[in-house]
Formats: sequence, C-alpha cells, structure tokens
Amino acid sequence: MSESFLWRTSPDPGDSFEYPYELEVKGCGQLFTYDLEFETNSDQLKASEWPVLGAVAGLMKKDSALKIRVAGHSDSIGDPEANKRLAVRRAEAVKKVLAGRYGADAGRITTRGWGAEPPLADNATKGCVM
Repeated sequence: MSESFLWRTSPDPGDSFEYPYELEVKGCGQLFTYDLEFETNSDQLKASEWPVLGAVAGLMKKDSALKIRVAGHSDSIGDPEANKRLAVRRAEAVKKVLAGRYGADAGRITTRGWGAEPPLADNATKGCVM
C-alpha cells in the first residue's frame, strides 16, 4: 500500500460530523477500530486521548444495560502464545482506559485476547494493530 492511499486527503472534506458510534454498536453489534495503536511488543497505548473510547464510554453511561467485550490483537511475529498473552494485556489496557479515564463501568466490560489469529491485517499494514 502506498502512503498516498493510507494518508490521503481531500481538497474538500465537507462539513464535520459526529461519527454514529451508537448506531454502529447497537445496529451492528460490534465496533471495529484501528484508532488504537500500541508500541511494538507492548501493552502501552500510544497517544494520550482516544475519542473512540470516550464515545464508547459515553454510550455505556447512556445505556446501563450495554455490555461490551474488548478484543485485543497482536501481529504474528514471534511466539504465538506470547502474542496471545500480549493481546490479552492490550485488551485489559483498553478496559482500564475506558473505566479509569472515561468512567465506563468496568463490571460491564469483558476482555479477550486473540493474538495473531484471526489476523486483522498483514504485518506490513501500517497502523493496524488492534
């Protein structure tokens, strides 16, 4: 993939709009995000603000019956069992941010670590780590 494809810009991006997280979560039953990145071989989230997590926590506050599962992934380099353990730690790190920073009810968040299986993207895919 070329950089121009990954980071393309539009000469006229149009008006800003709020992403319909609630519709996606409730209508589709899941929300995939590539907005969460981790350091290589680490469970430390990059960045200091995660709007998608704030939005999900907001949905959980709005709907007290909503429960979510955070699925962590890793690349396929190295030992598969170590990658699965890393994926579990990554999912737990996201849960911690949802509850600690954004006030989501941790009791309604479960986690699962998948490791490299099933793959979300090729190891060469830039930015697709969770």
